[in-house]
Amino acid sequence: MGNVFGVVPVAGFGSRLKPLTNLLPKELLPVGRHLIVERVISELKSAGIVDFVFVVSPPKLAIFEAMLGHGDGLGVRIQYSVQSHMGGLADAVLCTQPFVPSDCKMLVALGDSFFSGGLDGSVVKRMLDTKAHGAIATREVSLEFVSRYGIVALSDGTSLISYIVEKPNPDIAPSRNAVCARYLIDTSIFQIIRDSKPTDGSEHQLTGCLNDWIQTGHTIESIPLMNGEKRHDVGNFDTYYASVMELALEEATDRPQLERMLKEQLP
Repeated sequence: MGNVFGVVPVAGFGSRLKPLTNLLPKELLPVGRHLIVERVISELKSAGIVDFVFVVSPPKLAIFEAMLGHGDGLGVRIQYSVQSHMGGLADAVLCTQPFVPSDCKMLVALGDSFFSGGLDGSVVKRMLDTKAHGAIATREVSLEFVSRYGIVALSDGTSLISYIVEKPNPDIAPSRNAVCARYLIDTSIFQIIRDSKPTDGSEHQLTGCLNDWIQTGHTIESIPLMNGEKRHDVGNFDTYYASVMELALEEATDRPQLERMLKEQLP
């Protein structure tokens, strides 16, 4: 196997965070002392990944190039692939084909999600250690929330994923193990994506392509988050505020004073 490339899809419009995203892409918003995307890069770099492909929309290309360049200041190598239309996550992965050698694997890391307790790369390191063809980070969620996530079904008595259901109703969910913004796959997925049919008229969803990948004989291991590892998904204002407060407390120079200030704001 060749090198592992970090694939970071950041082409979305950030509609749920407007008007903030009228000025900056959500991935470039600060959380604590670092930008969200800097946290993603740091996480993968800590796991030994230094080659990155960022999948951007045309309006975002100049912004990301200005902010990140080609990674020299971050100790990584960054290339950019332009996703000309919003074709879904699988299409974003397919956009990286010209940049990723055929003998390499890809660690797909959603650009609006990062881990606290996992910034040392611990989650990704466990994914890279899998003996399966690929891996997906997962976490257990309450039954009432399974309809918000992709939910994995595990083969009996193993950590291998037999299939994934996108946002199932609680009464038919195969488990409470939710897909958690990190995927390890190899370049054989490109042909699967090319052969897939778009859902909702225009988008190619990665969930369906991963199910097809499994059907072709590829194995995917579920890598659960451990104690102290928490996913931060900053796709909307509530989750963004929660992440800002948590990281502010974690990184504050004077945490007791900040805690007092926050308590004063609570009824």
